[in-house]
Amino acid sequence: MKDYSQTLNLMHKHIAGRFQQDDTVINVPGTSFACKIDPHYYLAPQPGFEKTVSAWTGLMPGMVRTTLLKTGNLLFAQSEDNHIVTVSVKWTDSMTPVRLRASFILADFIENGLKLYARIRDVPPVTDLKICSRDWKRLEPFFLKKTPLSRVAFADCGPPSKPVP
Repeated sequence: MKDYSQTLNLMHKHIAGRFQQDDTVINVPGTSFACKIDPHYYLAPQPGFEKTVSAWTGLMPGMVRTTLLKTGNLLFAQSEDNHIVTVSVKWTDSMTPVRLRASFILADFIENGLKLYARIRDVPPVTDLKICSRDWKRLEPFFLKKTPLSRVAFADCGPPSKPVP
């Protein structure tokens, strides 16, 4: 079995280094490469998350993805090929939800790197980014045998908007 510890360590160092330079790389909806949506998970826009970590580390995006999948830090539904889901999200009550292709990353992955290399004491808080509750059923396969998303990750967004003709 392949040892991914060096690759994880490299990702931790670079994510923490970027966070020290600019703390908005995490937790700013619409801008950051990942936002904490509940105490256990970050929502990471795809393919932006993989490309960003790849650029910071010099790793190929596929290696970033494989490392996170094989170490259990990137959630998937049924198979490792199914790690991206399209969800409706919003981060203010008044905004119209937007569709986002994203993945779920374990909070421990990001926060352990920040604690170790950026020397933060307190983990980042949950952001205002919310998934529309109507998407919950489609997300269930990602959380089989995992801690489910808490209610704080969701908002009532009303019925889906009708497609524009």
